[in-house]
Amino acid sequence: MGARNLLAGCAACVLLAGCLAPKAVPVVERGRRIDRATLDLCVRGVSTRAQVLELLGPPSTTSSNPMDGSITCSWDYFHSDARGSTAIMTILKFGLDDLLEIKLVNQNSQLHP
Repeated sequence: MGARNLLAGCAACVLLAGCLAPKAVPVVERGRRIDRATLDLCVRGVSTRAQVLELLGPPSTTSSNPMDGSITCSWDYFHSDARGSTAIMTILKFGLDDLLEIKLVNQNSQLHP
């Protein structure tokens, strides 16, 4: 009878440990991360939109401003894992002459407790 109780106690411990064990958090990654060195190759007033698109690949979104003829392209990146999450948006604006005018990188990171 003692061995049976010991076996049942061990089984209960194993089940309880499985319930309390940390659950695996999946890694989620979307979009294209653009590193600083690559972005530095895009030079304001020099790089054309065609050159930038060849370097960075297709943007997540593209919009045009009919008032000034400019085109704005953005590349979105999102990464999440057990430690936290990061969202990065890289925005480049091209003028009427198709040359790069503005580079903007917006990063939002959050650590998970």
